[in-house]
Amino acid sequence: MKKTANKIYQIAKFTLLENLKRKNFLILFLFVIIISGSGILFSMLAPDKEVRVITDLGTASIELFAFLTAAFVSVKMILQEMENRTVYLILSRPVKRWTYIAGRFLGIAAQTAFYIIFMTSALALLLLIKGWSWDFYLVGISISIFFKVLIVISFSIMFSLLSTSSASSFLSIFFLWSLGHFSDDLLVLGEMLAESGIHITPLLRIIYYIIPNFNILNYKDFYHVRAPLSANFLFSCGYALGYSLVVLLISVILFDSKEL
Repeated sequence: MKKTANKIYQIAKFTLLENLKRKNFLILFLFVIIISGSGILFSMLAPDKEVRVITDLGTASIELFAFLTAAFVSVKMILQEMENRTVYLILSRPVKRWTYIAGRFLGIAAQTAFYIIFMTSALALLLLIKGWSWDFYLVGISISIFFKVLIVISFSIMFSLLSTSSASSFLSIFFLWSLGHFSDDLLVLGEMLAESGIHITPLLRIIYYIIPNFNILNYKDFYHVRAPLSANFLFSCGYALGYSLVVLLISVILFDSKEL
């Protein structure tokens, strides 16, 4: 067990260091440019409105950049190793396939956490300069974004094992991300269609329970109304973690069935 844990750690560590050396790191500087530009652009607004606008733009940008980075890195890394057959070098050490999946997942998750911490710190610094008073709710928003991205990473790995094209894998992730933010509307759509005589509510309800519900982690949308972070927050994070583990389990099954 100790040897397995060490192998997972080594793969995760290598994944993190490898990705930090790549040009993906430039996305952080793009984020800094965007929020710095927003600080200048909205400087003519009233102080309270300026802080609010920068907070909304900053948290939305953190989520977008974290999503894009996690999806792009996950898909590109897995597919490249499958195409270049460098995965053979790892599995021949010997490393079990589930260990490889777990190590890659944790490594990409660590990289995403680093990016989110960096972007949140940059946003907080700009807000403090603008007269904002420190609020731990911003930390809660960043944590909720991280758990949303965990689901994205797990699905990116699974789609990479199902597809041979990075474009199709990324489009699948983007579609899932979009659908997961409108999952609650599926039930409303089912009721509307039922009133029109189209009875597909059971099908939409099945889809509703299968796809991830990203709405329960959208705490950035409630920053200004102070939705409580206590029990609901812990449940939401637990939901994201459990969902990610289930998808990773499916990924391990798919990887085990592959002939390399």
